[in-house]
Amino acid sequence: MAPAGAERIDLTGVYDDLAALGFSYGPTFQGMRAVWRRDDEVFAQIALPQGAAPGAYGVHPALLDSALGAMDFLAGGPATFTETTIPFAWHGVSLYRAGAAALRVRVRRAPGDNAAELLIADDQGAPVARIASLVTRPVTADHLGGPRPLYRIEWNPPAAVPSASLPAGCAVLGADGLGTDGLGLGLPVFPDLASLLAADRPADVVLLSCPPDDGDGDLPAAVRAATLRTLDAVRAWLAEPRCAAQRLVVVTRRAVATGPGESPDLTQAPLWGLVRAAQAENPGRLLLVDVDDTDASRRALAAAVACGEPESAVRAGEVRVPRLRRASATGAAPGWNPNGTVLITGGLGLLGGLLARHLVTEHGVGHLLLVGRRGMRARGAAQLCAELTDLGAVVTVTACDAADRDALARLLGRIPAEHPLTAVVHAAGLMDGGVLDTLTPRQIDSVMRPKVDAAWHLHELTAGLGLAAFVTYSSIGGLVLAAGQANYAAANVFLDALAAHRRARGLPATSLAWGPWQGTEDTVDLDRLRRAGIVEFTAAEGLALFDAAMDTGDAVLVPVKLEVGALRGRSEPPALLRELIAGHARPQAIGPTDHLTAATSLEDRLASLSRRERERAVLDLVRGHTAAVLGHAGAGDVLATTGFTDLGIDSLAALELRNRLGPATGLRLPATVVFDHPDPVRLARHLLAELFPDEDVTATRPEVRPAVRSAIEDMDVDELVRSAFARDDRTGEHA
Repeated sequence: MAPAGAERIDLTGVYDDLAALGFSYGPTFQGMRAVWRRDDEVFAQIALPQGAAPGAYGVHPALLDSALGAMDFLAGGPATFTETTIPFAWHGVSLYRAGAAALRVRVRRAPGDNAAELLIADDQGAPVARIASLVTRPVTADHLGGPRPLYRIEWNPPAAVPSASLPAGCAVLGADGLGTDGLGLGLPVFPDLASLLAADRPADVVLLSCPPDDGDGDLPAAVRAATLRTLDAVRAWLAEPRCAAQRLVVVTRRAVATGPGESPDLTQAPLWGLVRAAQAENPGRLLLVDVDDTDASRRALAAAVACGEPESAVRAGEVRVPRLRRASATGAAPGWNPNGTVLITGGLGLLGGLLARHLVTEHGVGHLLLVGRRGMRARGAAQLCAELTDLGAVVTVTACDAADRDALARLLGRIPAEHPLTAVVHAAGLMDGGVLDTLTPRQIDSVMRPKVDAAWHLHELTAGLGLAAFVTYSSIGGLVLAAGQANYAAANVFLDALAAHRRARGLPATSLAWGPWQGTEDTVDLDRLRRAGIVEFTAAEGLALFDAAMDTGDAVLVPVKLEVGALRGRSEPPALLRELIAGHARPQAIGPTDHLTAATSLEDRLASLSRRERERAVLDLVRGHTAAVLGHAGAGDVLATTGFTDLGIDSLAALELRNRLGPATGLRLPATVVFDHPDPVRLARHLLAELFPDEDVTATRPEVRPAVRSAIEDMDVDELVRSAFARDDRTGEHA
């Protein structure tokens, strides 16, 4: 029975939330059955699982642990935690009886900071124990020795690789034909999309060949050219209605490093970031496959396509897929020379400034060269310099565009010999995003200059200086959640590839594909990320992870805080994260007609409804998914006739809404469907027309409730008009 006046708390996913904090509970310790909260009190029902006995314990450890866990809900529950707490001090502990297999627990605040009183009874209400005061204290992963949210990318064979041949309708798009002509695969090769579409028989699967660059040595220019070329090809494919039922497999050549010592092709690598964004914006339409130069790998393309993974690589004929796994320390941290100079690009920004302070206070760095395009004119530059100087560092701030190779060379030439350059941290960057349909060459250039050009020039100009560390700040957006940021994703994947390229040449390099930090994203982006299962770092957490990353010896690391419950709740979590989400089933290969299942189910349900009920059901479907995209509680928070833009739907949210409605209805919807039908009512009409093309839905209007209709009919229109004119006269305005 619920306590009087108490509100029941939904426990769905509570143990997933605890796992995300580093506490993984086995089934015996997952004892919470129900929790209620009333003001500063929490009530809980706890039980051992079937088959577990209380034994000779006063209180079984699993029951006691769950009882203490009820304290978490005084502060909102594990999903709201920004830190982990553990018991610190116990006072007034009394045990009245032993042997209970189920408990009722009442928790209320006690005098003192972070203190609570626990009254514990059995399931019949008989007293079992009392804790007069239990004080908890926050701890970090360092205190606990627990896992940090720091990951590395590992490439391993998938759970099952089918033995398959490429579909009979398979074709190659791209003049070079992937070199398959000499393998006897018999694949038709089309130099462009127009010739492919003109073919007698449409291809079910099309391999888009991305040939390596054979340019003149200007690497940043080659990166842009390859990115724009692939952007145009992918965009044309997605925009062509005749390709809607086909899959495009983007095939790169050595774009990724699948193991130590591999050096990726730096012009091909950014294409993975670009295509990941296209995949996120257009689920189920594209696959990514990387191959080496062996005939065995080209023959294994069929297995890579058939394995059901959105991205894979083939090495010497073996298919491998990427997964995030926890990184561990190896003692490879660089020694920060107090007499040397550390150069930080973006050193006057939020993350660069935080790192500069950290290097001085925690690592004894005595000489800093902070580089930004505005120099001392940057906001907060003078304050940062003064603070670092007070800490004992010698600070030089320079206005320099690191993407300008000559300017950067002059800057490096001015570093005094008595304080030589010993480390580089490239933290500069710029975001200028847009969905794939709208991305322009100017946006590609504006984002790549501070990331790609600057990093490459830093690499070339410092390669012979014997640096102890060369660190680039990349982003998780290059790996997952890249929708709306194809240019940014491409630029960040270049940084990751550059780190692997340097390591393969015996040079120091670490690329950090950061999750979000507090204060670096706008509110909308953070809400979207949290709903997707990614939580931002505090400054202290991020800096601790910087140190941990330097101690691993890996070229590319992914510091990211994951909320496992939210990730598991997604219809299709990113493949890269699957091994981190316990209990998530491995997906099957996606077929071009899989969407028809949803269509059949929805149409069956709608067919049994009256026309008015059908209209209402589809409108509620649209409003419900709109609410989910905006982070609202439910469909009731979305007004049916308010425009999507007025509701807060931007281009990226419109794509997310399209991607939700597609599987829900089984319809293949264009990327512009939300803006073509710009409010929930008109979008619902469009969906109905697509689902039931023989019915006339043009007359559909939002239902007016009887009480509202009656109020409208009772209005005195003349009085309303007179009042409106009187109001305008009082304000000096006239209708």
